[in-house]
Amino acid sequence: EIEPEAKQNLAREMIGKMASIFEEQLKTDDK
Repeated sequence: EIEPEAKQNLAREMIGKMASIFEEQLKTDDK
C-alpha cells in the first residue's frame, strides 16, 4: 500500500508532466 503523501507526490508529478507537454504543444502550434 502506498501512503497518501507518496500518492500526492506522484499525482503532482504526473500533472506537471502533462502540463509541460501541453505547453510544448501550444508552442509548436503557434507557428
